[in-house]
Amino acid sequence: MPRCGINNWKRKILILELHHNDYISENNHITMSMIIREAQEEDIQELEKLFQITRQQTFKHRDLSEFKIGDYVQSTKEDVVWVAVKNGKIAGFISVFIPDFIHNLFVDRLFQNQGIGTQLLQKAEEHLADRIELKIALDNLGACQFYQKHGWQEVSVHRDEPEPYLLYRKLK
Repeated sequence: MPRCGINNWKRKILILELHHNDYISENNHITMSMIIREAQEEDIQELEKLFQITRQQTFKHRDLSEFKIGDYVQSTKEDVVWVAVKNGKIAGFISVFIPDFIHNLFVDRLFQNQGIGTQLLQKAEEHLADRIELKIALDNLGACQFYQKHGWQEVSVHRDEPEPYLLYRKLK
């Protein structure tokens, strides 16, 4: 019997044993798909770290001590938050102020460029009004490119604020 027949047989058994969110990629590695769900209280510690580290990585030229554990809870206290979980780890999150404002969208650097930010954005857009706005720090070029790619348009520039920003808007 050819070895490929045995491998196919083993692969079929393994597929049957996997959870419905799991799959085997072409190179036979087990990979878990991502899920998006509402954040839960037990996520806070991991979200605090993600929020602190991704802001430190994004805003390298700022005083990194301004990004602290505790900022996530303060920043999202009035928001609805969804998290993207991949391989059992929170890969990113989006927080929104209902009905029409995206407050935060951060993806762990290890999970960037995998479509996670796009999926989180789509999740938020499903739940928001027909006219949505968000602010982007003036020095966050990557975010500007990301939102423009997804149909958002720059509306105004606010340089005279303590933290200068661009206002972006999207109409559904």
